Amino acid sequence: MENKNINNNVLNEVNIINEYIPKCEYCNKPYKKYYRKESVYCEGGYDETRYNLIEDYKPDCKCNFMHLSDKEKEKTILLNLGNSGLSPKLLSVSFKTLEQTKELKECRIYAEQFIKENKKGLRLIGNPGNGKTTALACICKYLIESGYRCYFSTLSTLLRDYSKHAFDNNGKITDKLEE
Repeated sequence: MENKNINNNVLNEVNIINEYIPKCEYCNKPYKKYYRKESVYCEGGYDETRYNLIEDYKPDCKCNFMHLSDKEKEKTILLNLGNSGLSPKLLSVSFKTLEQTKELKECRIYAEQFIKENKKGLRLIGNPGNGKTTALACICKYLIESGYRCYFSTLSTLLRDYSKHAFDNNGKITDKLEE
């Protein structure tokens, strides 16, 4: 896989002389051309390496969701919401529908910064009934509507699912982790 990327990078550098390269309108990274390295047998009894263009300029960034049409975005969001693990009650809440408390505003800021800075984690602590689950559902929904895939679950549910899977599969959970 590394060779393919190196070859694509080298070929892109060679082929871009005096050529306009489109850039992502969201992150401004240049698009790339993708090539496949193939060995071709020649009459002289040796192999010749050729690079064949697979795809013309294509985004080489993590803005793939942003490049979709509105219809494709909506379809992706609905699919990701359906696979999110959010209950119907939690699917009905969002940052827009809830009272904007100080804590909920901080959660929204976290979600917005997650997209810009790829934040990794968040810990909410409090007594039952304070809205931790609802706030996390809002973050999850916000990220899904921004093109991310999220899975919403409690720790006890995750542990139960993994324990059952391990029991049913002789202790193997690799496929469950990949899922």
